[in-house]
Amino acid sequence: MSRMFIRFGEYSALRREVFLLILVNSIFGFAYGFAAPSVAPLIVLVKVTMTFVGNTRTAARGLGTLIRPLLGPLIDRYDAKPFYLIGGVLTVAGYVSYALTESWGLLATGLLLSELDFYVRGLARTAAIGSCSDPETRGKAFSLDLGLAEMASAVAPLVGGYMAGSLQLSFRWIFWISTGLTVFSLILMATKYSSPRMSDSVSTTSVRGYLRQAFSIDRRLRAIAFVSVLDSVFWSLSFPFYTLFVYKELGATTEQLGIAVAIMSASPAISALTLGPMLDKWRTTRFLAVSEFMALGAIIPILVVARPEVAYFASIFWGLVYSLWVPAMNSFVLDKVGSESFARATGNLSLLTGIFAIPSPAIAGWLYDNVSPKVPFIVTLVAAMVIGALILAIFRKPERSP
Repeated sequence: MSRMFIRFGEYSALRREVFLLILVNSIFGFAYGFAAPSVAPLIVLVKVTMTFVGNTRTAARGLGTLIRPLLGPLIDRYDAKPFYLIGGVLTVAGYVSYALTESWGLLATGLLLSELDFYVRGLARTAAIGSCSDPETRGKAFSLDLGLAEMASAVAPLVGGYMAGSLQLSFRWIFWISTGLTVFSLILMATKYSSPRMSDSVSTTSVRGYLRQAFSIDRRLRAIAFVSVLDSVFWSLSFPFYTLFVYKELGATTEQLGIAVAIMSASPAISALTLGPMLDKWRTTRFLAVSEFMALGAIIPILVVARPEVAYFASIFWGLVYSLWVPAMNSFVLDKVGSESFARATGNLSLLTGIFAIPSPAIAGWLYDNVSPKVPFIVTLVAAMVIGALILAIFRKPERSP
């Protein structure tokens, strides 16, 4: 027990701004988790094909990829807060669209806006945490943020799934509650958070200048950019369809889906909270490789056992894929370029990976409908093993001094 308290005591060095951001992100996480178990049943209720879902997500990725080149330099120049709020407004609009959905039009709008939030608020969230953190505590800050937000996301699906399944609360009310929680978090962000610094190192440039910068990958990040592209392309074949697969192919109820989503969120919450100090001491690329190898536990069980309960076990590993990759990647980039250029560098990497991954959901949707629902997951499994081996081979030398 004493070792556990010592480990969590290491987070006490974080700044006040970091804890405020983590609170806001945790409320966002709860709202997202509360609504998550109801999205797949809503898609099935509207009776759209997986090709339609895949094409909608591809359109969202394409739009997000087009706007994100501008976000990195703008966040570096003008602060992350306004862009965080813009992304939050997109999330609110997405939940409202879900709540009002009766046909494919509003469903597509909800899917589109929810995906765009990842591109806008996601980058602003990462940049805000990075700018509020000292170099020696960044790994802890990123991991604590991810861990507590995912912990909130772990509790919320149990509540949301139970209310939608056992209590028969309509999908409309589920999404309206998530809307209210998100609005509250935005008010908190708007009124209580102020950035600890404004960057003066990024000069004002034209749109052409922004775009030229956006397509320029720092030479120190080229190797990691290569494996990031592969990771994004192949995991984008399966991640967007996991809960749909569990609901449609394994026959899960809304309540069972809520349990699976909760486990998927609890897994990274626990790992992120315990791995944060390790990220500041060990090679981050090892965590990236292990993240890929988590595909063995995430995908094989749902392919060989056609029961919804198997998703409880598989969801542990789906959560670990995310929780190992994100803090390790953020720490790697920060170590290489520093906080002043972090948002731009992250935006450039996201642009590159986003461009190549744009078609993945559409391809996966077509494979799901026309070949087999299992095919996108099989392709991801094979690719993840190859990518993990590549990471270990490329980054054999330590990327940071001990």
